This record gives sequence, C-alpha cells and structure tokens, in this order.
Amino acid sequence: MNEKRSAPPAKPNSRRSTGQTYSAEAIVAAVFAAVKENCLTEDVVREYGFEPNRAGFIRCPFHGERTPSLKLYRDRWHCFGCGEGGDVIDFVSHLFSLSPLDACRRLNADFHLGLEFDRPPTPAERDKEQRRRRAREAERLFTEWRDQMLLQLDGAIRVANLADFTRLSDAETLALRWREPFEEWADVLSHGPLSEQMGIFRKREEVQRLCAKILSPSSTRSSAA
Repeated sequence: MNEKRSAPPAKPNSRRSTGQTYSAEAIVAAVFAAVKENCLTEDVVREYGFEPNRAGFIRCPFHGERTPSLKLYRDRWHCFGCGEGGDVIDFVSHLFSLSPLDACRRLNADFHLGLEFDRPPTPAERDKEQRRRRAREAERLFTEWRDQMLLQLDGAIRVANLADFTRLSDAETLALRWREPFEEWADVLSHGPLSEQMGIFRKREEVQRLCAKILSPSSTRSSAA
C-alpha cells in the first residue's frame, strides 16, 4: 500500500523571493522618481490635449464643468471643483484608467525618457530615493508648521483689529504693538520666497510665544465682558 507523501513546507522568506521583492520595490520607486523629475505637469497636460489658461487652469477631465477649475503647479495639480489632485503619474493614471506603474510606462514612452523597468536598482538610485523621502518628510513637516503658524498669526492680527481702545487688555496691547510684524510674517509665509519663510521658521519659538500670549484664553477679553 502506497503511503501518500505530504509536500514539504514552503519557505516564505527565501533569499530569492526577498531579493526579487526588494529589487522590484526599489526599481519602481526609482522609476516613479525619475518620471516625476523629468515630466512637468504643464508639459504632460499639453501632451494629452489640454491648453492651460494664463492662470494655469484647465477644464477638469474628471468631472463636467464649464469654467476651468483644475490648477496646474510645477510638479502637481489640484481640482478645486471635484477635489482630485496629485502628481503627473496620478493625472495620467486617472485620465487613461491605468495603474500607476502603467501610467509611468506610458509617460516613459510618450516623453522618450528611456527608463528601464526590469533591472535591479543601483546603489546610487537607492540612496537618491532615501534622500527624496527624507526631503519630502521635511517638506511635509514644514508645511504643517507653516499652516498652523498662519492660523496663529491671523488670530493675533484679528485681536489687534478688533481691539477696544477705550479699555485695552494686555493681549490687545501686545497685538497692536506687533500687528505690523505679524502682517509682514503672514504675507511672507503665504507668498514669500522659501529663504524668507525659513528665516521665520528659525525664530519660530519667539513668534509662537508672542501669539500664545495674545491668543491664550486668560489674556483675551471675552465677547461677553
């Protein structure tokens, strides 16, 4: 009587499968980064038949509209009508119903980038991707700080603008004294060059401390007072 032999247990973490997965992930990351670096948003939308107006808007292809509401930036886009947005890969993926990887393949072909999709990444490419990730994270944290700082500055300026000169509180007095610098800082954080924004960031503790003194509940006069 023949005994039924059971198959040997699989080895889920074999060196081969791990190496293939790592190489695939790394090369895809390198290709995505190269596509986004070499394909500007405006060039991509023009290639596929859209003509931006002077303000950098086009009619959004992802929802029906008469007035252009999709804003183009250098390396991204955002529609203020339907809320869609992303980078050039996301745009092509949405436009042609492609996966992100296939969208990269199409951009690679249409813009003659000459990227290779089926090779292991070089150490330089892996290092570059790690630097990009660190830079994106630093940019994200800075953007979050800037948005919060703008809210605080706007609040402090509002206190100054609504100050009751017949009986000024300590917070209103401080807000009036600093209103001009607050307005200048808010303008820089909203529209100024990055170098000037970083100047405010370096003295952020002082700016945040001033805003906190003005906006703390114990310092401001309630509307019912």
